[in-house]
Amino acid sequence: MDAEIGFSQISPPAFDGENYQMWAVRMEAYLQALDVWEPVEEADFHIPALPENPTLAQLRHHKERKTKKTKAKAILFAAVSSSIFTRIMTLESANAIWNYLRDEYQGNERIKGMKVLNLIKEFEVLKMKESETIKEYSDKLLKIANQYCKEQNFNLYGYSDSDWAGSLDDMKSTSGYCFTMGSGVFSWCSKKQEVVAQSTAEAEFVAATAAVNQAIWLKKILSDLQLEQEQGTKILVDNQAAIAISLNPVFHGKTKHFNIKLFFLREVQKNGDVNLVYCKTEDQVADIFTKALSPSRFLHDKVKPHVVHRDISASNVLLDEEFGAHLMGVGLSMFMPWEVMHERTVMAGGTYGYLAPEFVYRNELTTKSDVYSFGVLLLEIVTGRRPAQAVDSVGWQSIFEWATPLVQAHRYPDLLDPLISSSSSEIPEAGVIQKVVDLVYTCTQHVPSMRPRMSHVVHQLQQLAQSSIVK
Repeated sequence: MDAEIGFSQISPPAFDGENYQMWAVRMEAYLQALDVWEPVEEADFHIPALPENPTLAQLRHHKERKTKKTKAKAILFAAVSSSIFTRIMTLESANAIWNYLRDEYQGNERIKGMKVLNLIKEFEVLKMKESETIKEYSDKLLKIANQYCKEQNFNLYGYSDSDWAGSLDDMKSTSGYCFTMGSGVFSWCSKKQEVVAQSTAEAEFVAATAAVNQAIWLKKILSDLQLEQEQGTKILVDNQAAIAISLNPVFHGKTKHFNIKLFFLREVQKNGDVNLVYCKTEDQVADIFTKALSPSRFLHDKVKPHVVHRDISASNVLLDEEFGAHLMGVGLSMFMPWEVMHERTVMAGGTYGYLAPEFVYRNELTTKSDVYSFGVLLLEIVTGRRPAQAVDSVGWQSIFEWATPLVQAHRYPDLLDPLISSSSSEIPEAGVIQKVVDLVYTCTQHVPSMRPRMSHVVHQLQQLAQSSIVK
């Protein structure tokens, strides 16, 4: 996570799940240099309560302990990648975060196990070659596997996902799955489905069936390697309807259009070979095998150096024939290495009303500047008002000057665009409008480090859209 933390000009050592031992040594030295290693090391690190009439020394000690605790946690958050951040964001203390990372990514057994898994992947490639080659290779595989002790938690996990009618040529969906052991993915697939799915549940059901077939084959291979999977393999699916169909035999009326061969999934679950488990969409590892990475996540999180758009505005959003939005106008985009993320940029640019305050007044540019601009655009979509609008009595009025009194009075329906209120038969509920507006004000925090990452904003909007559809 590369958010601004505001505590040091030197960025913390980044961690993406690789080379934990080296990262842990560097991070410990970094934390000790900033005098915040104590809350990371001590599980019982606490902030003493202040008495009724505290002395100056007590106030100073209380503030120092509180700052250390907050600072250590923020540094760890800033050091990890976005995928790791989603796993640790709910942990309450720096010590808990440190212990989680150590337990998850440290250990020689994991490294040894991954060598075995890499050989399994190579074995898949060679399985169609001459029998002598396979025998020679499998003997080598067994010899290596027998040298390593089995890890206690060395279990096979699967992830299954699909899009729906993603292929515009034939409206077929794409199945994707991957399997992990320890902390690494060693088997994966992304393939167009052979049948046209008539619903998202059917598409997910077809994808889960393909994943189950692979899981059964992998369990047999692992058994030959003396890595017996004693429990049913968990396959994580982010569609509850698909899981319900696989378990409930009374759904015949809704699922009769499914191919009969897919219903073996119920049998393997009943036998305990596999177990379909629900997971949230943001935790679905197989999502990358079925859908393209969103532009915001790609430009802000994956590209090194990061790319800042600098001109997210309504005039740069184009709609296709299906009213899908596409962000254009990349002429002002800039590559922003971490080392200069807090320095002054060469010149300002963008559209009036959408620019972040730190960009306008201090010419400072980060990926959080795009988040601010997107927040303004989101409020513009909700209200139907321009970022700055002429008013006879006061001259120019910003959209926030108009909206803030309504928000403070909890008059969320009054924020809605009149065109939506008058022309739509389904007006959004006040609670839905409030959630969107809350996200707007989170994106437009005055302090850049208080704004969320763009990937988090997109995820929140996706969750809100899904919950609205369910209702």
